[in-house]
Amino acid sequence: MEEGRRLKNDDARGVDEHDLKQLPGVDEEVETRLKAQGYDTLWEVAYEDATILAWTAGVARGVSEKIIASATALLGLEEDETDESENAAE
Repeated sequence: MEEGRRLKNDDARGVDEHDLKQLPGVDEEVETRLKAQGYDTLWEVAYEDATILAWTAGVARGVSEKIIASATALLGLEEDETDESENAAE
């Protein structure tokens, strides 16, 4: 795990971070598009902007928000940490 990424608990240890299909709204086709654009792990999805992820995955922005929220929850990330990365991108 990269420095600066804090887990709330150890729940993420049992999660396959390379299986994007475990996220709501991500089927085989969406996973293929995401991986083709370099989104190989839940970490990369969790730290992405919802608008960019929606465009890349070919899904509605609301769906991309759910995808990001689910990746964040599966990894057990602290919410304020993902908010900080979104603010830094603006």
